[in-house]
Amino acid sequence: MKIILSILLIVSILQSKENISKDDQSIKTVAPKRESPADKIASKHFRKKGFLTTKWCADRGLFVDCKLETLVCQKEECFREWEYGQPTDTQIVLYVHDDLQYYYIKPSKRFRLSKLIESAMSRDGVTIIGKYIPKSTTIIANDFTITQ
Repeated sequence: MKIILSILLIVSILQSKENISKDDQSIKTVAPKRESPADKIASKHFRKKGFLTTKWCADRGLFVDCKLETLVCQKEECFREWEYGQPTDTQIVLYVHDDLQYYYIKPSKRFRLSKLIESAMSRDGVTIIGKYIPKSTTIIANDFTITQ
C-alpha cells in the first residue's frame, strides 16, 4: 500500500512539474516589448538651457535684435501685410549654444505658452523642462525657468 501511495505521489509531482514547464514555455514564447533608445529618451524628463526665440530669427542668427513682430508672422516688417485675426504660423524655438542647434517648443496640455512668451521671449538662460522627441527635435514643454 505504501508503495502504491509513493508511486501516485511521484506521478502527481511529475505531472505538476510537466504542467508548470508547459506554462513556462507559453510565457517564454511571448516576446517582451523592448523600448528603443529614442523611446527611452522621449519618456524621461528633459532639460535644455538656451535662448528663446522664433525659428525665423534663429535661422538668421538674430537673437537680441530679433523683433517681436516675428512672433506673429515669421518675418520682419510683416505687420504691413498681416491683418489682425489672420492665423499665425509661429514656431518658437530654444536655441542651445552648446549644441549649435535649436529645439522646437510645443506646449503640453497643462503648459501656458503665453506665459512663456511674456516672461522669457528673446532672453538667454531659459531652461525648458519637458519630454524630448528626437525625430523632430521637439521638446513638449511642461515647465520653464529663467536664470541669469
